[in-house]
Amino acid sequence: MAADLMETLTMAQKSRDPTVVHSKNQSVVVPGLTWPADSHILLKFLWFIQWPFVLLLWATVPPCCHDGRWFQWHYIFAGLSPLPIALLLLTASKGWEGYIVFVGPIPLLLILTIIGVVLSILLLLILSPYKAPHWTLQIILTLAAFTTSITWLNIIANEVISILQTFGILFDINTAILGLTILAAGNSMADLVADTVIARAGKPEMAFACCFGSPLLSNVLGLSIAFTVRISLGNNGDPYEIDIQNSDYSQVKLSWIFLGASLLVTVVFFPIFKFNPPRYADSGVATALNIPLHTGHMELC
Repeated sequence: MAADLMETLTMAQKSRDPTVVHSKNQSVVVPGLTWPADSHILLKFLWFIQWPFVLLLWATVPPCCHDGRWFQWHYIFAGLSPLPIALLLLTASKGWEGYIVFVGPIPLLLILTIIGVVLSILLLLILSPYKAPHWTLQIILTLAAFTTSITWLNIIANEVISILQTFGILFDINTAILGLTILAAGNSMADLVADTVIARAGKPEMAFACCFGSPLLSNVLGLSIAFTVRISLGNNGDPYEIDIQNSDYSQVKLSWIFLGASLLVTVVFFPIFKFNPPRYADSGVATALNIPLHTGHMELC
């Protein structure tokens, strides 16, 4: 009895060990790529639509130990990831024109392809299909995955902005209005869900702080980093000029004025009701601030 118990504990410990060698006969189940045979027909249809994008995701974001374990599909995607990562970074930095850029007489695409193939061969030789890699390689794979994830976010954000600008041109809508409405709503949706969950969990003070912390972080980091990078690139030696009479500048200034007003009202309003204001009061404050804001922007357009 005691021997059986010790054997069971030993096997359980090995199953949690990320360096354990897994069976060569285990079935390969890749999240998002394996056919959901037992799922509903709608989920199968959704899987069919998402499959190419999930494949592109796994090809450019190298996996590390999944839930503390290492499977054969980790080995395949991690080993083949350098070339797709190189092409992704080239596309993000140079656009489609990067594929015709030359470094001297040699195309940049050829150089990146050779580097990617060589790195893939090295990874396939170093990694094992059945045993987790050394912690140093796991750190490298994690950093590579983080870099490509940020790159994908940058590409998607640029495409969303381009689509909004296209709609603005087609329907003759000012981009500032689109930014205050559609883009702002989409950008704040994740914060809305997170803050609502935190508030319903019985922590309204934390949810209230998140309402300020998330936009503040976006403004402090997003704007400062973007402006710093733009200024560091230079303007051919000329200073950057700001036309304070321009309607776009006036819209930005109006947005900041109402943003400051809404923050001040919120700071006073919520503590008065002990962070549990009635819905009619909350809606009234939001309406009183948003209607003049959008009316002012419409007048400036």
